[in-house]
Amino acid sequence: MKKNSASAKRFYIPSMICAVLMFMSVFWTWFPSSVKAESDVFEVVTEKESDEAAALTATSVIWNDVADTAANLSHAEIIGVNDSGVICWTTQTDDYEMVGDFAIYVELGTDSGQFYYYEHNFLKCLNVEDGELLWSIEIPLTNIVGSVFGDDGTLYLGAVYCTPDFVAVSSQGVILAELMLSEESTSCYPCDFSWKDGIVSLTIRDLWNVEEPIYMEVDVSDYSFSRSTTGEIHH
Repeated sequence: MKKNSASAKRFYIPSMICAVLMFMSVFWTWFPSSVKAESDVFEVVTEKESDEAAALTATSVIWNDVADTAANLSHAEIIGVNDSGVICWTTQTDDYEMVGDFAIYVELGTDSGQFYYYEHNFLKCLNVEDGELLWSIEIPLTNIVGSVFGDDGTLYLGAVYCTPDFVAVSSQGVILAELMLSEESTSCYPCDFSWKDGIVSLTIRDLWNVEEPIYMEVDVSDYSFSRSTTGEIHH
């Protein structure tokens, strides 16, 4: 019995060792691949979320005027850039023939996630996040020389050699008012716009008499206007 018992023990121990080694071999073969698979999925999701987050932080717009003097054409390039400096989107205006000193397109700035610009008789608005055109409306202004945003996103514009020479446009692309402020002479125009407490303050300048500007205020509650009582523009 003792001999048989010792023999059984000698057989049992190697068998256990082999079983353990086989189990560990199978486990370690499975474990790295499982972890790697989960890791790959995590990395892919992370990159996707990172790209989407980066695109949603496109808060600045680069504006470039491009002129082809040989063909007498020009256009504007508009580029959306996120906080990390990555270009998220690009677009450009049509090509237009260059005429005199007045710009065919004018960068008007960004307000509440919307980028505004003037392009050949049209006021246009883009979504800063993706460059999508939100709206485009024709306005009765051609040579824009002044602008300012109100607290509610309304854009106020002034132009020279235009009738009217002052236009208010809502952030949804609706024209709210058209005024003629510089009636004394066709060479006069509103510029140097500023906004404070529901009042658009501006200067009426004369192309031929730059020494005597007129300071005016427009009350946007009813779009009445008058000369400034302070004699100067509000900033």
